[in-house]
Amino acid sequence: MSLTTKKVTALSVAEYFIDKANKDKKLITNKKLQKLVYYTQAWSLVLKNKKLFNEKIEAWVHGPAIKSLYVKYK
Repeated sequence: MSLTTKKVTALSVAEYFIDKANKDKKLITNKKLQKLVYYTQAWSLVLKNKKLFNEKIEAWVHGPAIKSLYVKYK
């Protein structure tokens, strides 16, 4: 049996949350998006003991951030 797995990236996780917010007609800020992606990574590490995506999460003044997401959605 062969399973095809889609590579999960920080961008794909962010797009999921953006789609969800749009469907619910809610506003999602860049800071909130960064935190949601950060928590998704954290829960993956807690529950599965492995990273969901490989992008580096940095500690910025206003919280965790992934530079590529910040640049795309600023």
